Amino acid sequence: MDNKIKEIIKKLNKEGITTTEIINNSGVGRTQFYAVLNGESIPKLTTAIAICKALKADIKDVFPEIKESFEDAKIVN
Repeated sequence: MDNKIKEIIKKLNKEGITTTEIINNSGVGRTQFYAVLNGESIPKLTTAIAICKALKADIKDVFPEIKESFEDAKIVN
């Protein structure tokens, strides 16, 4: 699944937040986090939400396919 995690992490790193802090704050295991980050794994909704909270980002911005699905279903205004 396509995602913008790497781009968001780069921005947070510039603000002094480490990738390790992000992973720890997400509560997601390091291996699972990197599998999602690299597009090797499609996260369960609860995992996706946890990652987004740790990234301080909206789920629709982190996972563009979700935004497209919402738009297709006319859920997004």
